[in-house]
Amino acid sequence: MNSNTVKLLQKHFDTALETPDGVKKLRELILTLAMQGKLVPQNPKDQPASALLKEIEAEKKRLVKAGKIKKQEPLPPIKPEEVPYKLPTGWDWVRLGVLTEIITSGSRDWAKYYCSNGRAKFVRMGNLSHGWFNLKTDNIQMVNPPPNGEGTRTSLIENDLLVSITGDVGWKALIPKNFGEAYINQHTALIRFLEEFRGRFYPLILCSPLAQKQFNAPQRGIKNSFRLSDVSLLYVPLPPLAEQRCIVAKIDELMALCDRLEAERNERNQKRLTVHTTAMNRLLTSQDKESFSASWSFITKHFSELYSVSQNVAELKKAILQLAVMGKLVPQDPKDQPASALLKEIEAEKKRLVKAGKIKEQKPLPPIKPEEAPYELPTAWAWVRLGELVSRSEAGWSPSCESRRAAPNEPGVLKISAVSWGFFDESQNKALPKNLKPVTEHEVQVGDFLLSRANTAELVAKSVIVKQTRPKLYICDKIIRLKISSLLDCDFACMVNNSASSRSYYISKASGTSSSMQNVSRQTVLELPFPLPPLAEQRRIVAKIDRLMAFCDDLEKQIAAATGKQTAIFNAVLAKV
Repeated sequence: MNSNTVKLLQKHFDTALETPDGVKKLRELILTLAMQGKLVPQNPKDQPASALLKEIEAEKKRLVKAGKIKKQEPLPPIKPEEVPYKLPTGWDWVRLGVLTEIITSGSRDWAKYYCSNGRAKFVRMGNLSHGWFNLKTDNIQMVNPPPNGEGTRTSLIENDLLVSITGDVGWKALIPKNFGEAYINQHTALIRFLEEFRGRFYPLILCSPLAQKQFNAPQRGIKNSFRLSDVSLLYVPLPPLAEQRCIVAKIDELMALCDRLEAERNERNQKRLTVHTTAMNRLLTSQDKESFSASWSFITKHFSELYSVSQNVAELKKAILQLAVMGKLVPQDPKDQPASALLKEIEAEKKRLVKAGKIKEQKPLPPIKPEEAPYELPTAWAWVRLGELVSRSEAGWSPSCESRRAAPNEPGVLKISAVSWGFFDESQNKALPKNLKPVTEHEVQVGDFLLSRANTAELVAKSVIVKQTRPKLYICDKIIRLKISSLLDCDFACMVNNSASSRSYYISKASGTSSSMQNVSRQTVLELPFPLPPLAEQRRIVAKIDRLMAFCDDLEKQIAAATGKQTAIFNAVLAKV
């Protein structure tokens, strides 16, 4: 049965190649089969686990008598309801602590011993690995341990297994040969197996889904932590020692196949992404109709292959938007009123509003320098500042709100996440305390053009148009509201603001010490170089984009459906193993 199992696994490796998490599931299945005794055949001549347990007990007594380990408290027997499945003849379920010399955690307050040229390594949780036990050595902290011997209890030796017991519980690392003097902190458990178990079998077993399930079980003690005393209570299978070595060899063989499979898939996917990126760049930088047509012809010829991955569809959406604002998405109509005339009408409209006392007179914006224009526009278009198309701009307020979301009939203040993802999300708000009176002029209205002045580098100044909203929602001080001229298509203005060229502008102008929080001023927003087409062409562009984005959405649904089908097929294969 074991050989048939392995053959079935190998037969369907190509199915895993087409499934998004197929290789990950294969790895998990290999470890699960190892724990179940289904990966290699049993040898009835091997010493059974029952005899091995007697030897372990005798060995521990010898080590205690020699003063090498402390006498351990008896561990509770494994209850029948804990046993997940029946083991092969010659195997037994045991508590992990039965197989160890020591299970302990590191010392506190090591920070005072940090030293860039310290003599010893200090292994922290960041050096452990998720799902495997490879030690990450690129960011190991160095220490000079104190002369009083503090931390000697957790001085590491070869084949010590480290497991995180705080935060991301269950991350692991195995100390390699010739690692040198090293220590750990209190967030990491040190598991030192008895000498005959210091190979790779139990580190591999503790990477299995069953082991991780025990780490992720409803945990006792502090939230997101695993008590050190619980580590010794983990239950694991105990096969004969000879079979353990055979299992490790078979795991290595199958994991090497998984490695090759993963490399093949990554190479194929990277090739698709690279080819698509190159094709998109050629399309966006085409200087004439011939080169544009040739680039688009290549994309259409290889359309099915290029757009079988969702990343490329996302890039296609960005390219469509950029082509639109470059005047390459719809043909120009020489009968359209040119942008220069439209701009004069917008200026006249502003003067009327100023005269009527509805808006304040704006300060002139600096003219656009030739080097600020990122590309050449069609004849009837013009480069302008976004502020020239805006009659009013304002930011919200910053009251101290409650942490909860406002109820439908309560006033709420928007968070920046309400305007970050390409659509207005009114649910992203915080309730205004009852003792604070809403500032009515900051209430959100249908048709508002909103953008965030503080966000990640990827999202700062991304904008949305409010298509619908409930009453009593107010913009916060990190959201800017623009009133776009009624002579401009507001949807087109939002598309320009979110296009790749505008993103480059905002990123170049943003300030902040971290990419996770960048800031732009309202003046920076108003000075955005804006490609202005005739109004009739704006409307044609918006209509075309709506159709193309709907097409892209359908593509993404098709990819998701195909992926779901592949996953279902692969899961059915795994169920047979």
